[in-house]
This record gives sequence, C-alpha cells and structure tokens, in this order.
Amino acid sequence: MATTQQETRDGGVQQAEAAEPDHGHHWLIESPNGPTSKGTCRLCGAVREFKNSVQITSWESDGSHATRNQALAGS
Repeated sequence: MATTQQETRDGGVQQAEAAEPDHGHHWLIESPNGPTSKGTCRLCGAVREFKNSVQITSWESDGSHATRNQALAGS
C-alpha cells in the first residue's frame, strides 16, 4: 500500500494508507515557488509534492561545457 497525504478541512495534512489507485492521476500542479510545488489529483484528491528543477549531474558541473563553449565562441 502507498502512503498519501490529504488536506483536512481545517487546512492541516493527514497521512493515510491508501490502496493503489485504479486510475492514472491527473495532476494539477501549483506554479513554481521554491524547490517544490504541491500537486493535487483532479480525480481522487491525492496530494503530492513535485520537484521544480532537476539537480545537476557531476558531468554537467565539471566546467568542461563552459570551456567548450568558449572555444566555439572564439572560432
């Protein structure tokens, strides 16, 4: 079983054990404002957090792409 979060009427959040849904979710995701955004399924009301950005992998952060771009710009 999966654990889901559901909002209560007073604005709180409760954890609940839920059976796997019998549908594909149709997520409505809030506008980005920070590292995550809240999404709510239009069909069942499930709530989930979505990441707003992808973390940089090690091969992107070594700086080699910047060196390559500078070399191309100088040509």
